Amino acid sequence: MNAASSAKVAGILALLGCCGLVSEPRPAYGHADSCPLGGCQLAAPPALDGPLDPPAPHVTLKVRVPACSSPGQEIEYRYFIENRAPADAHHVLVKNPLPPNVRFVRASPQPHQLEPELQWRLGTVKGGGKCEISVIVVPLGTDDVRNCVRIQYEHGQCVTTRVAAQPGMPHFPGGLPDGRRPPEIEPKIEPKIEPKIEPIPPDGLASLRLQVEGPKSRYANMPALYRITVANSGKTAATNLLVRATLPDKTEFVSASDKGVHLAAQIAWLLPDLPPGEKHTVEMVYKSVGPGLRCVKISALADRNVSAQDEFCTNFAGVSALLLEMFDRDDPVVLGGDTSFPIVVHNTGSAAATNVSVRALVPAGMILTRTVPAEHRLGERAPQGQWLIFGPMAPLAAGAKGEFEVFVKGVAVGDARFKIEMSADQLDRGPVIEEESTIIFEENGKVPARMLSRTRR
Repeated sequence: MNAASSAKVAGILALLGCCGLVSEPRPAYGHADSCPLGGCQLAAPPALDGPLDPPAPHVTLKVRVPACSSPGQEIEYRYFIENRAPADAHHVLVKNPLPPNVRFVRASPQPHQLEPELQWRLGTVKGGGKCEISVIVVPLGTDDVRNCVRIQYEHGQCVTTRVAAQPGMPHFPGGLPDGRRPPEIEPKIEPKIEPKIEPIPPDGLASLRLQVEGPKSRYANMPALYRITVANSGKTAATNLLVRATLPDKTEFVSASDKGVHLAAQIAWLLPDLPPGEKHTVEMVYKSVGPGLRCVKISALADRNVSAQDEFCTNFAGVSALLLEMFDRDDPVVLGGDTSFPIVVHNTGSAAATNVSVRALVPAGMILTRTVPAEHRLGERAPQGQWLIFGPMAPLAAGAKGEFEVFVKGVAVGDARFKIEMSADQLDRGPVIEEESTIIFEENGKVPARMLSRTRR
């Protein structure tokens, strides 16, 4: 066979080899789908001789939480993330939209996003890598808490196609026809794809400081104003700045400045970027339901996990506010007829009132028949009539009432003045006095004009 024939045979063999009819070594991962010679397509390789694909990542998520809890008690969720395959999982994202009947307390590590759902961007989880997240919430009522958490990730694969040094040149596994070997080609190695990490600026990070101004003491059920100032004492701007206030239990939100968003017990402000040396102040107003020490927790978070925390406590004091009411059930009253005077002591404040007593003066034109409750004692007799005393009562709690009723009979025609006095430890300016005028007239039913024309209280 001459040289020309040998070259022709070699070209045919090369063509057959490209089309998959001649066996040759194949790369471990990936293969080309077509040949450059005449558009010849590869035949489907046998299953046993085909290329081996790299393993895919397999990221699992397990959630651990107590099966039962009490109202108002903290619930801790623990999320366990594990890549059970040797391949890396990229752009791993954990998403946790909290149920509406809980209040978020804290999480470790701190989530990258709070609203409208908690998110943790874990980046690349290596093969066999593990991660644990802790989330703590407090239920807002007695309904069951159903919390759902999800995970997503990406799988990538890189393949390499070897390209000949001279385009159009056939591939000769055993060498060229004249005995020469084809030029050696260095295999191209693709760099490993890693998640992009922003470098820390050479002049350092931002540095956040928080300052909270508010009242150290305040009466319960009255609005209290707080000013929250976040300052950047670092070298670079604080970007994506989020300031958050967590209100304590037994408080009510009133208002917030700077478009602060209130949800459950959280107030959040998404603020503009804060340059170095600058500061920004926001305001919020809330009130305490009842007396007690209330502590609001403040946190600030910016890019590159720059954060700051602070806490401010206010002692909300209760105050008693006693309201005394009294009236006559029948007026006017026929001589010898009966009437009564209901008496109500109402504590409309936020603290208990102590040593509450009520004195009632039955005027001379009336005589006492009975009281409800029956427990009372007679006081001194005066020219105007007879005193009787109720109390002192047990401490009268905030919102509670003490009720009495004095029943009398009219025994003298005229304008009878029934008088009461209320005293308590909290009434440092003396007793509260109320008086009610009742007309007693004769049997013929004629009421003196002077009595009809008087002004009733």
